[in-house]
Amino acid sequence: FFFACGGLFWNSDVDFLYGFTKNTGIASAFVAELCGAMNDIEIAASKNWNNL
Repeated sequence: FFFACGGLFWNSDVDFLYGFTKNTGIASAFVAELCGAMNDIEIAASKNWNNL
């Protein structure tokens, strides 16, 4: 089986900003977690969200 990753972004007022899910096609939970973290950083950078 393969793992997926996902993430949610909230602001300081706990308002939902953005969410994503992605099928990684990777059979390692550790590597899927790393892919999720990288996706979080890429999305935040593309939206100019600098305070994570």
